[in-house]
Amino acid sequence: MIGLRRFGAVMLLAVVAAGALHVYLRRCTGPVAIQRYFTQSLPRELAEFWRPGAGEWVLAKPVQQALIMLRGHEAKSFRMSPGFKADPEYPQRLMEGGWPIRLEAGAAWYVAFASEQVPASCSLVERREDALLARCPQP
Repeated sequence: MIGLRRFGAVMLLAVVAAGALHVYLRRCTGPVAIQRYFTQSLPRELAEFWRPGAGEWVLAKPVQQALIMLRGHEAKSFRMSPGFKADPEYPQRLMEGGWPIRLEAGAAWYVAFASEQVPASCSLVERREDALLARCPQP
């Protein structure tokens, strides 16, 4: 119990320090700006922090849509199309946001851009504006 309290205290201190730094860096000086941060901005940001999928709005649309589809179909692992892998950011963000869903070469779930063709051996499961999800036979 003491460890949990200590952790909570450290987290609270980190949030307060980050808030003060945030206010300073935005050059919002003065007591009104600080009060506004702690009464409006910080509670809103903390509420977002605890929500599943929090902060994913900053990810590229194809990554957001791929994550939604993988979670919606309860995938345990996935593989990516060559086009998806070609962008240095998309694979990394998809692996980070999708955890514990793993990237595996022989996975049944196949993620690609919506404009890409699905491999002949795979069947399209869902298509969104920027991404698609297909189910492929496992090798």
